Amino acid sequence: MDLKQLEVMTPLQYLSRHCIVSERRMGHCSKVFTKADKDHDARISPQELVPAIQEAHFRCITAEQVQDTLEVVQLPKEAQVELRQFAAICCFAERMHGLSFTPMARRETIEVVDFEALEWKLRNCSICSSLWSLFARL
Repeated sequence: MDLKQLEVMTPLQYLSRHCIVSERRMGHCSKVFTKADKDHDARISPQELVPAIQEAHFRCITAEQVQDTLEVVQLPKEAQVELRQFAAICCFAERMHGLSFTPMARRETIEVVDFEALEWKLRNCSICSSLWSLFARL
């Protein structure tokens, strides 16, 4: 990845492009997404989003926690969310709020090392504060 791309990327764009969602988790998110997509347009409306994220986390996340997640992701108030975005937001919410539904929820060693060196790697990039905020929570 060209690190200069981060200078024009929003937190939601970063998650949507670079969040790796396991096949099993994507299958679960897809089922929840399809159930929440009442008009079958392959997008979830803002009104459908919070309950869908809660459903994806088996109701173990509060509406306030979902709102906190959406603020960090900087999802526009009237944004329509597609499946890939939904899955990435769900994964981020799990990480941000310390939810764990699998024993594999801990960070891999390489991921920890990669994020520890992030500030040094990005020292020559002008990244918006909202993206830095997202990175701090990853």
